[in-house]
Amino acid sequence: MIARVVHPYNLQKALEHVVFNHGSAGVDGVKVSQLKERFPNRKLQLLEDVAKENYLSQPILGVEPSDSEHMSSKI
Repeated sequence: MIARVVHPYNLQKALEHVVFNHGSAGVDGVKVSQLKERFPNRKLQLLEDVAKENYLSQPILGVEPSDSEHMSSKI
């Protein structure tokens, strides 16, 4: 299953979605504009680390919406 998730096509599509959605920097502080530049050079290492089970994902940072965001989404 993980092989399908990290298939280069799926990784490229995920990158495109992050860029299109103007995603914010990750826990490592890498901005989306930097990610677009760095990903091609790091992709093979990432795939190798996942295959060897050496890759440790970073925790996902949750963002709690403010009360005003709750109110606007209910309208």
